[in-house]
Amino acid sequence: MARYKDLSKQAFGKLTVREYAGTDKFGASLWLCDCKCGGTKIVSAKNLKNGYTKSCGCIPSNEGIDITDKEFGRLKAIRPTDKRDGHGSVIWECKCSCGNPKVYVSVRNLISGNVTSCGCKKTEAGKKIQPKATEGAKKSLKSGRFETNINAKHWVLIAPDGTKHTCVNLSLWARAHTDLFGLEPGDKSAKKIVHGFTNLAQTFYDTRSDVYSYKGWRIEEAPGKPDKKTKDSEEILKISIDK
Repeated sequence: MARYKDLSKQAFGKLTVREYAGTDKFGASLWLCDCKCGGTKIVSAKNLKNGYTKSCGCIPSNEGIDITDKEFGRLKAIRPTDKRDGHGSVIWECKCSCGNPKVYVSVRNLISGNVTSCGCKKTEAGKKIQPKATEGAKKSLKSGRFETNINAKHWVLIAPDGTKHTCVNLSLWARAHTDLFGLEPGDKSAKKIVHGFTNLAQTFYDTRSDVYSYKGWRIEEAPGKPDKKTKDSEEILKISIDK
């Protein structure tokens, strides 16, 4: 323990360090702390010093941080909600400069720069790339993320609060909005969201009848089954769920 600075009896937020508790798998020192609420927690020295961990968990992450009217890329923070992401970070209602009036992002993702738009930046990037594609590529299912592609898949999703979210590529949209579902950023979480909405859409393909919502979300429009007789178009199912 001699190579670690002794943090015993030092206070960090609601935590007071009691004693050294070993190291983690990376060799960082760990400290057993007592919380003012009566709980205990083992925390790394780094997280104590940089203020990332201030309690045993009784204080939600980023609670009390006021970012009203601050801008993060294209997003402007409007007001905090009573919702939290998987880390307990407060989810804020934001407005995107593209005109989208309600975008919900955790303060953690805003401050870190993980989310800087409602998803419009990726959509615009897709529109710029599409004209450069060959005719063969434009007809490829792998290019279906672009609105100009005949295989583009149009979704209109309804959030629990009634807000509509429109996207052409569900996977790209899911990657940018994992926090709305209380999930970590990344492809693994995005796949879970896509899987949830895909199962929901199957209700309207008559392949199942037991799924009517996903985490409180509903579908207003979803891509229909591909028409094997026609390669130049894709039928769009327009469904409104009242259940």
